[in-house]
Parts: sequence; structure tokens; C-alpha cells
Amino acid sequence: MNNRQQRIIDILHDYDEWVTGKELASMLSVSDRTIRSDIEHINKEYECTLIEANRRKGYHLDEMLTSVKGITTKSVIPQTSQERVSWIIKELLFKQEINLIELQDRIYVSGYTIDNDLRNIRRIFNEYPSLKVVRVKNHIRLEGNENEKRSVYKHLLESEIKGNFTNISALSHLWKDFNLIDVVEIFKNVCANNHYKFKNVSLPMLMMHAGIAIERIRNKNYLYETQSDCTGIDLEYRVSKDFFEELSQKFGIPYVEEEVVKFAFLLEGRGSHVDLQAESQQLVEEVLLDIKDCFDIDFRDDEELYNSLVIHMQSLLDRIKVDKPNTTAYLKEIKRQYPLVFEMAIHASDVIFKTTGKPLVEDEISYLALHFGTAYERHINTQKYRVVMIIPHNQMLAKACMDKIETRFRERMEIIKVFPFFENNMIASLHPDLILTVVPLQHELSIKTVSISLFVNYEDESQIFQALNQLDREKYHDQFCHIVKKLIGQETFFIKKDIASKEDAINYLCDNLIQLDYATKEYKEDVFKREEMAGTAFVQGFAVPHAITVQPLRSTISVMVLKNPVKWGKYEIRLILLLSISEQDNQMLHTFFDWLSNVLIDYNQLMQFIEAGNYQEFMKLMTA
Repeated sequence: MNNRQQRIIDILHDYDEWVTGKELASMLSVSDRTIRSDIEHINKEYECTLIEANRRKGYHLDEMLTSVKGITTKSVIPQTSQERVSWIIKELLFKQEINLIELQDRIYVSGYTIDNDLRNIRRIFNEYPSLKVVRVKNHIRLEGNENEKRSVYKHLLESEIKGNFTNISALSHLWKDFNLIDVVEIFKNVCANNHYKFKNVSLPMLMMHAGIAIERIRNKNYLYETQSDCTGIDLEYRVSKDFFEELSQKFGIPYVEEEVVKFAFLLEGRGSHVDLQAESQQLVEEVLLDIKDCFDIDFRDDEELYNSLVIHMQSLLDRIKVDKPNTTAYLKEIKRQYPLVFEMAIHASDVIFKTTGKPLVEDEISYLALHFGTAYERHINTQKYRVVMIIPHNQMLAKACMDKIETRFRERMEIIKVFPFFENNMIASLHPDLILTVVPLQHELSIKTVSISLFVNYEDESQIFQALNQLDREKYHDQFCHIVKKLIGQETFFIKKDIASKEDAINYLCDNLIQLDYATKEYKEDVFKREEMAGTAFVQGFAVPHAITVQPLRSTISVMVLKNPVKWGKYEIRLILLLSISEQDNQMLHTFFDWLSNVLIDYNQLMQFIEAGNYQEFMKLMTA
């Protein structure tokens, strides 16, 4: 029994209902006739009617016989958001278009969930300038050049094997319609016949490229543009030519000259990703170790973060080499909502700079921050907030509303109960942290309540975010008050200072720390270095300068409230918090940045800090 026939069993097991021949044919990219033939073969193989056929309904798997025969199956329906995104991208890569209505039925999710998945897909495609998801009514298709489509596909496959790039056997499981081990043998024989020696370390990535090329060619997706001048790489070209001629005979695929040239350049190493993988892995390991040392947060066991960073790092290193950085319109939002993870990204960029010699622009740093942000949420949200919803509407509308909220906020909260009406004792007995209601609601319980619309728009999402952030703030309030009282002393507090520039402010605060023996001259130099990498000012009117690698001698927060605003990058600044945290107090950073992210959404609170008349007033506001 071949891999496709096993897939038919897996699909029918997963769906647990009748599936038409046309649907199966579409899923497996074969004809209805091939499906009929495969099912006849399956039933013959197991000497029973394992798969029942009905002219009108299609095909159905007999689960009882599956158990009796000891047949093992695996899930083919994507369960998580990440699995769905990967699955949809693969569909886009190998099909001319996708019907979204049919897609919902196939993977058992709502239209809201699909829309959210498509937003995630478009974010992924931001790294590939030519790729674009085009939507016409209820149909979507992928447009763009073949090279970038293959890059996306390569990254998806790498994620599937969870970084196990050196394992050829693991790679071979990625393709069901041909045996990659045969490809390896063909390549080795061709190399031997041409007396060509290749690096063993490069073999897995070369075979990854070959596997992708074979699959794309089989599906009539060809390279149309490539470098044509093979001068100086005659041997590599001959090896590549012989290799693809053998593949053409073995697998019945067309011989494509552009594929030959591309693979020849990979062998030669020019413009290849062969060594880029190892370089990316090494960089990611160094980055994660640096974050552990500097922030006391260990992400090294987070496989999801590791794999996504390796994939991202490859693209980033490519862009660095051609000096073509990513750009994003969301830089301000990322810095505002996630100051801690943005700082992690700064540290990551410093590690990358030390390796490549090229600094990253702020937009590139913000993309790294997105990866750390997702991981940080996983790290801190082992215990989610308990939420009760009040939805006096029919079941379908209520479910659509819940699905959208759960999709957006599942990392931070869980909906424990939905009620059509409110009753004090009933709600209080559940001890929820938050109430979400789609109707006006007044009650006497001391539980935070947020009114949202039934269809959950962006304003509603913002309100929920603010509520969750407020809960975070309350959760860490006592801890924060302790830290503030410990770190902000009168000797590092300056009010209504008349300062002419950003540089003067940093010099003044750092020199004060040096005079108090709280820091060194090297520390001050590092604060300026950090400022050059990315400005520490925020649009709300304050700045948080700090060092990146040099440790202070004592943990402090220096405060300066300015008499008149100064220009700090793009912003006018009235409040400066010089953050000086030593290595042994790194855990304080989490609490401080949690507080900071809450302040950043409360302009009135910030103005109160600026208008404080003395140290006592300022501290009272900080610990309120």
C-alpha cells in the first residue's frame, strides 16, 4: 500500500463521515478514477470492505474493522491556529485557488477563525515581497514568483521536523509521493561518477531543496528566472545536470534547465542556503542564552520559538547580505504594547551585529520582538484569567462571538461559562476575574466588567486588552510598589530640571550615578550605544534610557522631570526614567516593564507624573 492510500485512510478516519470522491481527489491532487482505484486496492489489501462506497454519498471508513485489523491512523485535520496556517499555506502553494466556504467545512472552523488565520498568513508573507494573497469574494489564491513560494514552503517543512535538519530519515517523511532516500542515493552516485566531493553537513539542506524541486515540478510549478552564467562552476553544473536527468527518469518529471542551474549554484555555495541553516541555528542559540543572562527568562526549551526564530533568522541574514531590510507600519505599536520583548529584541540585534558586523534597523528589531512577544505570553500565562460572558442571543451568534474572542485572547484568558442573563450569586460562585457582556450591565459585584458588541470589532478588542492589562497591573501591584520604593531614592530624583538636549540629560543622570559609585564610565558609554540602536522614547512624552550589556554597580531608577520638553528622536520628552538594573536583580525587569506597558496606554496617569511637585508626590503616584 502506498503513501497516498494511507492518506485516504487517515482522511476518512479524521472526518468520521461520508466524503465524496471529488473531495478526496481535490485533497490529494489526483483524479476521481485514481481514488476509486486506490480504494479498491485498500479493500483488497485488508481482505474486507474497510472503506464502504456509496454512489451518492461517497466513501466511509468502517471504524470497527479499522480497530479489528489493528490499523494505525494519524490526524490530517489541523487542530491549532499554527497548524491551520501551515495547512492553508500549503493549499495555496499547490492549488490555483481555495473556496473559503468549502475550507470551513473541511477543517471544521468558523469564518471568523479563517479570517484570523488569513491575517496571520499575510503577516508571514510580509517577509516575501512578491507574495500576495488575493481574495475575490469567497475565493483566495496566491500570487508571486516561484522562488519565494519555494522559500515559504521550505520554512514550513523545516517547522514540521522541528529543527531536526540533519536527520535525512526525518526529511524523507515530508514527502508521501516519492522516496527521498532514492533521491539521496541518486545524488551520491552522480557525485561518485563525476569524482565530485560534497560536504556531508550540506547534504540534508541540498536534499531539502531537491525534494521541494521535485514536488513543485510534479505539480507543474517551474522556475522561470535564474542565473544563467555557469562560468567557473563546470563541475557543479555537470553534477547538477546528471542529477536532474536521473530524477527525470526515476520520477517521470520534466527536465528543467533553470532547476539545473539553480542547483549548480547551490553546490557551489553561491547564493545558497546550505550553510545559512547552521549559521541561523548558532545565532538563535546565542540570542536565547543572552536573553536568559540579561532578563532571567529561559526560552531555550521553547521549541516553537526556536523554530520560528531559526526560520526568521535565515530570511534576516539574507536581507542583511543584500541590504534590504524589512519595514513595518506597526513599529510604534510594538514598542508601546510590548516594551519588555522589544528590549529582548534589542539584545538579539546586538548579538546579530557582533556576528555580522551590520546593525539592524528598528523595523527589523520589531519583527524579532513579535517572536519574543508570543513566547513571553506562553511563558507567563500558565494561569489564565477566568472569564464569564453574558450573551442573550441565539446559539449560532453566541458561538461566533465566543470563537472570535477565544481566537484572539486564548493565551491570556479562558471563557469558563456563558450565560443568557446575569444573576449575582450564580456569577459570584464561579469567582471569575472578568465579565464580558454584549448588553448594558450594572451589578454590585467587584468584578471588572467590559461591554462589547456581539460581532467584536477592533474597539472591543482594545477594551479587552486594556482590561487584561489592568488585571496584570493589579496582580503585580504589591511587587511593583516594593521595587519602586527600593530603586527610586531622593539622591537619584530630579524635578523641574532645565535641560537642553537628550545628550545633556543622559550625561547628567549617568554622571550622578558615577559620582554616587552606582555606575562606571563604561556604563554611560553603553547607555549611549543603546540609544543609537533604537530610541528609548515613547510618543506619550517620556523616555527610558538604559544600558544594553554593561552592568551598573547598584540597581537604581533615576528620575528626571523636565521644566521644558526636549527633542528625543521623533518625540518631545518631559519625563526620563534611567533604568539601571544589575544582573542579580534581572527579575525586577519583568515587573517594571509590565508596569510600563500599562502606563503607556494611560496618558492621564503619565501627565500626573510630569506635574508632580516633589519626590513625595511622585512616589505617591507611582505606588497608587
